[in-house]
Amino acid sequence: MRAALRPALKGAATTLRTLVGAQALDHAIGRVSVPHLTKAKLKRSFAQQGEDLILDRILTRVLGRDVREPGVYVDVGAFDAVDHSVTYLLYRRGWSGVVFDPSTRTQRSFRRRRPRDTFVNAVVGAEDGVEVDFFIPAASTGDQSLVSTKYPDDAGGFDKVTHRQVNLNHALSRAGVEKIDVLNVDVEGAELEILETLDFDRFRPSVIAVEIHGNDLARCLESPEARLILKHGYQAVGSAVITQFFVRRDEVASDN
Repeated sequence: MRAALRPALKGAATTLRTLVGAQALDHAIGRVSVPHLTKAKLKRSFAQQGEDLILDRILTRVLGRDVREPGVYVDVGAFDAVDHSVTYLLYRRGWSGVVFDPSTRTQRSFRRRRPRDTFVNAVVGAEDGVEVDFFIPAASTGDQSLVSTKYPDDAGGFDKVTHRQVNLNHALSRAGVEKIDVLNVDVEGAELEILETLDFDRFRPSVIAVEIHGNDLARCLESPEARLILKHGYQAVGSAVITQFFVRRDEVASDN
């Protein structure tokens, strides 16, 4: 389509330059500007659904934090250091944290592009230090954790591999984490298991971003994952289609 349009566009440009004069046209084009965009500080999202920009606003407007002050995130099911990353924007601001993913490709990506993070090459679950079955689509050309799961609807379309599993609380203790500022959980079906295991009172995540699928937001907030989070003193503050955001009620800024 683009190739077919090129001759016509080139011809139109040549005709226009002939009618108004090449010098006048070039001068006019050079003066064109777009109001509000020419000097605007546009923010780029690295996440799949813009979750990182929503997080930025939650931290600054809902919790009243200065995101330029380094914080601690925990990213469970990271997929990549940059692409589709919910926490990379925070990393660029000077944050760091603990990242979990069973993919060796993801591990290489983090070692190369996010050396401040602690990367744990393992599945996260209830039991610590055990081997568990993990399922990758049979058509996959690599260990892409974005489409891997512990709980496939139909294991017939998956190849089974074995991965080391760690308990989130134990792993965070080993990493020296005392308080979580941002917890992101995206593990293709194992979100509830991880949230049920998390010691909320000990690590007190300020913000929780969790993948909960559904076209009806009200029904998403009635899901087992959401009900568990809300029970621990959180309130829902945002949604990015498949990702729901919660904050601790006792950390909400007083003017909200």
